[in-house]
Amino acid sequence: MGHRHDEPPEAPPRRRTPLSRKPGRRNGTRVERTPRVPKPASAIESLYAAARIIGSAENLTVIAERTLEVIQTTTQMDAGTMFRFDRASDTLRLIAYRGLHPDHVDALRVRPVEDSALREAVRTARSTVVPLHETVIGGARMREVIDEAGYRTLLALPIPVAGETWGVMSLVSRETREFDADILRLLEAVAHQVGLAVARAGLYTEERARRAQLAALLDINTKIGAMAPTDALLSSIAEEAARLLDVDNAGFRVLDGDELVLAGVAGSAGETMLKPRIKVGESFSGKVVATGRAMRGEVSDVADIVPEHVTAQRRLGYTHILGVPLRLGNRTIGALAFRARRPFTDLEQELAEAFAGQAAVAIEHSRLFHEATRRGREAGELAKLAGTLTQTLKLEDVAERIVEALVPLFGVRAANLRLLDPDGSLVVIARDDSANALSPRGDEVPPGFGVSSRIMRTGRPYRTRDVFADPEIRIPDGLRERITASGDRAYLAVPLRAKDRTIGIVLVSDREGRRFTDAETTLLQSFADQAALALENARLYEETERRRREAEVIAEIARGLNEALDLDTVLQRVITAMRELCASDAALIALREPGREDMRLRHAVGREVPAAAWATRFEPGKGLGGIVMQTGRPMRTDDWLADPRFSKEYAGLMREKGVVAEMAVPILTGGRVEGLVYVQNFTARPFTDRDETVLMQLAHHAAVAVSNASLYAAAGDRTARLRTLNRLNRLVSSSLDTRDVLAEVARAAGEFMNAAMVVFWLADDATRTLSAAAVSDPVLGAHFMTQTLRYGEGAAGSRPSSASRSTCPTSSRPTRRSATANGCAITRSAASSPYRSSTTTRCSPW
Repeated sequence: MGHRHDEPPEAPPRRRTPLSRKPGRRNGTRVERTPRVPKPASAIESLYAAARIIGSAENLTVIAERTLEVIQTTTQMDAGTMFRFDRASDTLRLIAYRGLHPDHVDALRVRPVEDSALREAVRTARSTVVPLHETVIGGARMREVIDEAGYRTLLALPIPVAGETWGVMSLVSRETREFDADILRLLEAVAHQVGLAVARAGLYTEERARRAQLAALLDINTKIGAMAPTDALLSSIAEEAARLLDVDNAGFRVLDGDELVLAGVAGSAGETMLKPRIKVGESFSGKVVATGRAMRGEVSDVADIVPEHVTAQRRLGYTHILGVPLRLGNRTIGALAFRARRPFTDLEQELAEAFAGQAAVAIEHSRLFHEATRRGREAGELAKLAGTLTQTLKLEDVAERIVEALVPLFGVRAANLRLLDPDGSLVVIARDDSANALSPRGDEVPPGFGVSSRIMRTGRPYRTRDVFADPEIRIPDGLRERITASGDRAYLAVPLRAKDRTIGIVLVSDREGRRFTDAETTLLQSFADQAALALENARLYEETERRRREAEVIAEIARGLNEALDLDTVLQRVITAMRELCASDAALIALREPGREDMRLRHAVGREVPAAAWATRFEPGKGLGGIVMQTGRPMRTDDWLADPRFSKEYAGLMREKGVVAEMAVPILTGGRVEGLVYVQNFTARPFTDRDETVLMQLAHHAAVAVSNASLYAAAGDRTARLRTLNRLNRLVSSSLDTRDVLAEVARAAGEFMNAAMVVFWLADDATRTLSAAAVSDPVLGAHFMTQTLRYGEGAAGSRPSSASRSTCPTSSRPTRRSATANGCAITRSAASSPYRSSTTTRCSPW
């Protein structure tokens, strides 16, 4: 019997079989009893409870323990564990457990995957049921644990994160157990929710690490601008870098001629970098400088390390090493090395490179400091700018402050900063505000043209007394006219480099004939290096803020899946997030209708959608969305009307709405495309890989919402039907009045069949007539109660006249046979009226 989620079941709970119960016997043979898990209705309640726990808790251990508690109670399993899969060591590491004997916990803390009963779930990423008493388990101690506890059945549920198996949730029982498909799907949904929580925790951890990185870089920037970059500053950078990488050993070596000099250490680096000077190519730091590339790995894999350094590293227990070069332009001027007792990650290498860049800037400042007597004003302006750049992290503000300092610093008439666009052109994002400025903000130089193209191709500074006199420089007509009008033909331009990539140029210009010197070229390159670092910091900050916002929005959507059972409410949240995170002009969601292959528009935000779009059915193979329906893969276009990859059946709608760029991503449920999510732009603004990644995540949440809505609706239908049957059973068993029983049965039949009217007719063989005995709706069916039909008359009368007493054919289902047939029931569909009826006639044994 069904029950509401907030009410206890009316039937008494099933009593668990005691662990000591002996197997039953049938016909003299021992029979192992195979208990089954609870029915889906109670499991859905547990899924909802687990989802609330996962959505409300932040700590992964708390989520794991509470989830195990709910699922173990629901499935009536004896113990539960949750493991994290460590790919590097191919082991499973215990993070939470419930129901285990304390003496057995240590045996489970770290388990090789190949020796574990969970290996199939890890390798295949599919749920598995393992009969422990029949399975060979590696390791004698593990076999002892299983035998001592008496475990017989194990259910392993993989926990997916970003398409890979992050870990496994396992449940064990001392009885032989079976699990039907509905229960497995629900438990897999819980494991999936745990995976979402893991992903959310990972985003939160990464966001905190990024914030700490930016804070440390800003602090170092402040120090660089406030004090001379000496050994003390390098030691400060080393200490900050070691703190963020969570190691206790970091040290710099700086190039001095053909030797590397120890120039700033943190932690125990003084004990492992014993030689104050080494040659380029010698030992680990020397190899990093010689190659100009970052290196990391196990200490034992690095050849020709200074012997006393090896002895010290072994004594202190260091097993892994990381080294990054200090680079200024094309020159490597030193190295920053770290030692640890664990492997280094890609993120840690990226962070170390950022600190190396800061150190390189500090060293360059030291060189400029020694030239202060000759270039006092320039160095002062440079230091002043270094301080101002730390005051903002907005990309446009950083670029504007850089350009503002160029004109007075170099005594030129104009300056601008161009950044590389994805299509290869260089766009002015900042310029001076003087009347001599050559190019407006937003001006683009196409690939292959201008000084910009020369620098992007060579990666080296460029200077000329007359740009028109250089035959290698192709100048667009519009720019040539502006140069001619201004008279500024002398150029000095240097590349903006970030992590060995040229991301743009810094350019200053003056009257024809000015000769820019080597010192000015070096100064501008140093300026550009610092500007590139500031711009990269600003970009990292903006990217972090974007990721933080994405994480917040996606986490909010995930919480909404647990809080809202209404599909339209969740989809409205998803579509709003789509438009915000992809910065699109419009966003839409289309869903497949039951029993159909095509889809219809369900939700839209942005520019008003034409009425024809709401009525249009989107079919497989037609338009961009039709391709996505067929392939199940995302697709995007920068120019919808001109793209030849898909047909143009919906061109009229797209033209009317003004769509230029579009991206569509499938909503996949059980491997089937159940819907599509679209984002659209009404100008030539293409969507990116990052937009596609975000849209895929949101489409996944939409798929969960569609699946949850289907499960909830199915559970509600089952509950309603069970209540109706229960009410009918009580009436049948308690009433002796045939007409009361028939009336109640008629009402129940109407509810089950969604029929507007159900009529019971009683047959009188003596008079060969039928008389109405009961109707499901007394008002709608009043006229039936006054009617008498002869055999063969009407839909009901045709049944006894055309069939034997033992048969009663129906219009909607195959013929049913019964012992007697002396009554008929007629149902009328909800779409019909009492006077124009669609009927179904059934025999009733009364």
